[in-house]
Amino acid sequence: MTLPTILAPGNIPALADGRRISYRIYTGENDECRLQQSSLFRRLEQILPVNISVISPRRDDGKYHSASRFYIQSLQNSRANSAATILLQPDAIWADGALARIAELADAGHAAIMADGLRVISDIFMPEFKGAAARGSDGSLSIEPRALMKLAMRFIHPYEASVTWNSSFIHDVPFRLHWPVSGAGILTQGFCYNPIYLAPEKYEFGSVKAMDHGLVDATVENLERIYYCNDSDDVALVSIDEEGFSGANYKQADRRQKILTAANWAYREATPENLLAATKPVRRHYAEINEAKWRRVERLSQRSMDAVLTCRKLFLALSVMKQHGLTVAPALLAYLLYQGPLTGWLNSPGPMTMFAPTDAALEALGQDKLDRLLSPENSETILKMFAAHARPGLLTAEQAADFIGAATIVEGDLRLEDWTLHIIDRPLDTGHDQT
Repeated sequence: MTLPTILAPGNIPALADGRRISYRIYTGENDECRLQQSSLFRRLEQILPVNISVISPRRDDGKYHSASRFYIQSLQNSRANSAATILLQPDAIWADGALARIAELADAGHAAIMADGLRVISDIFMPEFKGAAARGSDGSLSIEPRALMKLAMRFIHPYEASVTWNSSFIHDVPFRLHWPVSGAGILTQGFCYNPIYLAPEKYEFGSVKAMDHGLVDATVENLERIYYCNDSDDVALVSIDEEGFSGANYKQADRRQKILTAANWAYREATPENLLAATKPVRRHYAEINEAKWRRVERLSQRSMDAVLTCRKLFLALSVMKQHGLTVAPALLAYLLYQGPLTGWLNSPGPMTMFAPTDAALEALGQDKLDRLLSPENSETILKMFAAHARPGLLTAEQAADFIGAATIVEGDLRLEDWTLHIIDRPLDTGHDQT
């Protein structure tokens, strides 16, 4: 299904023009015979050298593990030839001109070029796509980026719908979120984009979990050399899948649950590149850009993603508190996250200093006061208590001494990435009675 669109004039033909490239296909034994009998395959061989590697999937491999294994093998093959690698997913439909644009970006010196396809329902998308695309005499199919995006919006996969901000569901692997832009498209912010092009600076594949989850970290030393395709006019593709794919993984969710599900996934799984990707909004559109309209949606998406990234760091803070023997402060923070008003209040994932009272300090308040702090009618009280124990910016233990009154730091300078945690011997003053 990929071959017709990568043979469009602005894709493989443009990519191969004046460049030394070869094409390697990883496929099963049965598919090898089908490929070699295809007129599209013969057309591909006329443009550039093609090699077929027959593979035997491992029993314990899912399709993503298998794909990652062969992507790594491709990168190692390219390394032997001092070459970069373009990674084409087998389930992708490409807009005409996408690979020509990838070539331009590669020539500009980027170490990685990231793009990502909206998932669509294959059974109903493909007939419409074949009817809308221009068919070449060689069997290639060409479609312009905006036409492809318009089709994708019509036949969007339930997964994409579940991670749309205004939906009432969430997938348990919410590696991206969407915000609709009325009459124009959708804005995406997420953790995982696919590396379409890699010119490795290193080869450290030990921790790679998937193509979009560790492969860039394994090959790129300087993350500033990554280019994120942030507009579908730049590079457009879609990913086709069965409607029932991952259907058991959806659950009902309000906005707090969406934030926490995404934050918890990021806390457990996100790599440094994934965290960088989360700051890169992508405009997927089928209409001319109305800058004011898109910027309004981008402000909303950024506030929401800031809440996700801040909550991710709070999950990290919970873990560090527990590692240092605290139980009461983590319980109060967990309550704020899951039942209190905290997720709607936090929107600054930048540097922060947190103070966590020891168990003895909080238990000295008395069990009745602690129980009242955890009651819904006292949500503002516990929120003010949290605010008194969190300050923007990084404060060392020495600097923090000026802000904690009569409290003493019993264990300080515990780093949580660009946050700092200090454990103190008494709660800080909130300016009112904590009862």
